[in-house]
Amino acid sequence: MDGIGWYDIIDIGVLDEETSASTLPSASSSSFNLQCLYLSGCENLKQLPDTFYKLTSLQELCIECCKELDTSNLHILFDSLSSLRYLDMSWCDKLYELPDNITNLSSLNWLALNGSNLTTIPESIKHLPHLKHLNLWNCKKLESLTQIPPSLHELYLDDCIMLERVFTPTPQLLQQHLAYFQSFLQGISDPYSIAPIYLRLATFGNSAFFSLNNCPKLKRDAIDAIQEYSERCSNGRREMTGGLW
Repeated sequence: MDGIGWYDIIDIGVLDEETSASTLPSASSSSFNLQCLYLSGCENLKQLPDTFYKLTSLQELCIECCKELDTSNLHILFDSLSSLRYLDMSWCDKLYELPDNITNLSSLNWLALNGSNLTTIPESIKHLPHLKHLNLWNCKKLESLTQIPPSLHELYLDDCIMLERVFTPTPQLLQQHLAYFQSFLQGISDPYSIAPIYLRLATFGNSAFFSLNNCPKLKRDAIDAIQEYSERCSNGRREMTGGLW
């Protein structure tokens, strides 16, 4: 790791399981254009340098399976990552909570937190305007997810065995979801997309999928309500596209 530099993409990956905080370089002027950072399987990584807030161009951050990572400084990172679109912190054993300022991740499309030790998801997550995928599978200590953003169309809550409280799918939430989808088709809601409709559909999909298998503490009527919401989202989108996808 000595002498590593910063480029548009850095993939440290599972090949370097000895990675520790001291071996990660601090962000400097040469790293400002970094777009992708992958730290998967760095089991000895204990902390991300506070200077990571300088990585304002970062679009993808993967720190999965970093089991010793102290996540207490996430709020510092979130303050500056408004360009981030993909965040994977799955199987990080020391991820106990998300800071409320997750709303600063205003471009976030994909959030994977599966296998972490979160007990709750902050209600502020509902203010992430472009979040489409949320993976909380196997979060065995998760007790509540009381809010979701209208943009969300894939949610995985399987094997969340302590989950008791979930969001209520209201008619207003459905209306907001379909309004978001309409703006997505028009290329308005996603400023990064200038692709034709059929290509945007290929990435968004025309069906919502909300999975809640093996959530024994969750009441059946709550599960049924969410599954019905998922079906109504899917039906509404198919009507908008005339079954194009």
